[in-house]
Amino acid sequence: NLLKNGIDELKLDLYEDIEFKGIVQATEKEKNKKDPERKTALSNSQNLKPGMRAQVCGLIKAVARNGLIGILVGKGPDNQGRWALELEVCDMNEATHLKIKAQHLRPMPPLEMSIDRIQSIIDQAPNEARIRLPSGEFCDIRSKNPYRRTNLPILYLRNKASLFLLGDPCDTNTMLRCRLIAQSSITGSLRIARISIDGGMDIHVPNTKLQRVRLDSPPQCSSTLAIHQPNAIIDRCLIEGGDYGISIHAEQCQVLSTVVLGARNAGIFASFRFRAECSTVKCCLDEGVDAKEGYDELPNTNFFQKGQIKPVEMPDFSKGGGYFSSYKQQGDGIPSVGVHA
Repeated sequence: NLLKNGIDELKLDLYEDIEFKGIVQATEKEKNKKDPERKTALSNSQNLKPGMRAQVCGLIKAVARNGLIGILVGKGPDNQGRWALELEVCDMNEATHLKIKAQHLRPMPPLEMSIDRIQSIIDQAPNEARIRLPSGEFCDIRSKNPYRRTNLPILYLRNKASLFLLGDPCDTNTMLRCRLIAQSSITGSLRIARISIDGGMDIHVPNTKLQRVRLDSPPQCSSTLAIHQPNAIIDRCLIEGGDYGISIHAEQCQVLSTVVLGARNAGIFASFRFRAECSTVKCCLDEGVDAKEGYDELPNTNFFQKGQIKPVEMPDFSKGGGYFSSYKQQGDGIPSVGVHA
């Protein structure tokens, strides 16, 4: 009898549970019929994945945030069902990350991987803008050969008080196949981090800071990185190719924990005195550093090539594969960026 009564009670609990779930499902269906947007939001929330672009929607208390677009970061939602959204474009004085519930996020298609699209985003950004680019290669998609290394498109950084251009958290997973020109119309500071630029860069903005940036240049380029304004800081970067890897034409510039490789003349050419710490210059045809007014350094932290090397020692980059693969084929180990060789 006790066993029978226990089974009857278990069946009753099961029936009640099924009945309760049926009521809940019916209620959910009824709500979705009355509010189609709610149904769409719930459907979208199930398709969210880390690394995806998403748009904020349906907020009532913070209406101003509706329409903001960002990239979902982290491993997924937290215990309260909120996703971490890193905004694609925002003002430097505002929050860069938001915690948004899944039902208030709408999946967005991937960003068009073109230099024209990046130019449009930069031009339309706020006066003091922080721009976060996703991983991938941005190129001239209108060209028949978007991965060419001649006649590269130009990306202009201009008409801003301050600008921070940021790539994927995994260093240099964001690649721009273009020549980057930072114009003097940026009146404040310029910062670029975690981006690979296959085409080199010209800096005409004072107080520029490059962090974890990889710069490469095509054969016809005179300088992979040309600095024309003072107070530039090159920090933990990798500079490859060019007649000169870095050419410095301004005062009070610093090269910190940076590697310069494979220049056809000097790795660093400087018209003004600069400071170097924990940096490496090697595999250049002419010499490591050609500093007209000398340079300051932290003793015993730099490894600069002395004198010329024979042309036969230079890797053959015309066969493709990039500088890394060419050096590895010759068994010449390349130090990690920011590590003293």
